[in-house]
Amino acid sequence: MPDNVKNNETEHENDHEQEHEQELDILEDLDANTWSEPRNRDISFDPPIMDKKLWNSMFKPAKKQDKNIRRVIYKVSSAIRLIDNTLRMVYASKPESTDGETYKTWLQMEQTVLNSRALILDQ
Repeated sequence: MPDNVKNNETEHENDHEQEHEQELDILEDLDANTWSEPRNRDISFDPPIMDKKLWNSMFKPAKKQDKNIRRVIYKVSSAIRLIDNTLRMVYASKPESTDGETYKTWLQMEQTVLNSRALILDQ
């Protein structure tokens, strides 16, 4: 084989290895960012003193309604976090070529996750 053909093949293999290493780095960063986030139950919030004074002066029905609203907010934020993590994984797995069955499947998956997120946020 001529030397220029061998060099081209070696360069192509090196480029492919570098791209694979970059993809692995992206996935490692994604895993580190995704899994290092605190869980909702681990996040504590202490309301400011003024909020505590308002809470103590609220009527019971208003307190009950406020608790229900906080519970709904907590559940929605929990669902959104899962969808956002899924969306990060979808974007990390985006195929390089824009033609073929793999890309069409990826587009469908991306659109499904985005639609799910939009449905939760619209409610």
